[in-house]
Amino acid sequence: MPFKRNWDASCPITWSQWEEDGVSWLIQDLPPQHDALVVDMLVEQFLPDEVMCNTTGVHKEPAGVADARLYWNGALGKRTSLACYRVIDGVKELVAANVCPVKCLDDDDSGGIEQYKSTSFLEVVKGLDYIEEKAQALQVLGVEKYLGGAGLVVRRDARGARLGGRLLQAREPLCRHLGIDATVTTFTVPPSQKLATKVGFKLLTEVSFSELAEAGLNFPKDSDVVMKVMAKMYK
Repeated sequence: MPFKRNWDASCPITWSQWEEDGVSWLIQDLPPQHDALVVDMLVEQFLPDEVMCNTTGVHKEPAGVADARLYWNGALGKRTSLACYRVIDGVKELVAANVCPVKCLDDDDSGGIEQYKSTSFLEVVKGLDYIEEKAQALQVLGVEKYLGGAGLVVRRDARGARLGGRLLQAREPLCRHLGIDATVTTFTVPPSQKLATKVGFKLLTEVSFSELAEAGLNFPKDSDVVMKVMAKMYK
């Protein structure tokens, strides 16, 4: 059964907070009223920047953008995603977020791909499915569920504050609260792979664009792009 968190009076919970150079920051559960802001940020910044989406042209195809919005809205609706806020003079502003759906051993994913209509986004989904199948993270880690990663975005005017690493680290208290023993993410570019390594993620497997092409997917055969499935245990 798909995992969905019970959003009750205790939510949102703050998982991390700090001050730096006169600015206060906090990372908490993403509240429902800010879902649309996060999806807009992902469409504007993540789609053109992320290597798989950029290669298939999701951001250039209206149907692809619509599919991405559908996917992210579904993931955010599980209420396990993280938001980072900047607070200046009492004004609290959403500046970064990490979409974090939970993957369970007994999930039934059959038919899920049929909801997407665009060639561009479908190719990304098929690529991620191939990578996930190769990684076999649940079996390798010996867990029944894990917190995943389906998009991390930092608003351009907040970059340089090391918010990406803070968001990855904030997965730990969230997971411990939910009784989840691991987090797993496919990091698709070297900077995010290095960041994940820095905060304690370990490599499970890697897949190149060339391997995806050999599997019949529409990615460049001669590309040196390598995606890495990385995990961190909390037990």
